[in-house]
Amino acid sequence: MLYKFLFPSKPDGAATSAILLIVRIIFGMLLMNHGIEKWSNYQELSAVFPDPLGVGSPLSLGLAIFGELACSMA
Repeated sequence: MLYKFLFPSKPDGAATSAILLIVRIIFGMLLMNHGIEKWSNYQELSAVFPDPLGVGSPLSLGLAIFGELACSMA
């Protein structure tokens, strides 16, 4: 049932498109809140942020902020 809702056989349904748009906007805004929080505490977090890529904590934090702000807006 969920698969048919997310991937309808008739993709031009206005109601389905509107609901999916609203859900995408809500989840994008929730993700942006995390990015804004990291951005506002950049100085404190840059020293202790995990570095899974091996590029340094400040750059890893910058990439996380970019992913949570710019990508959630897209």
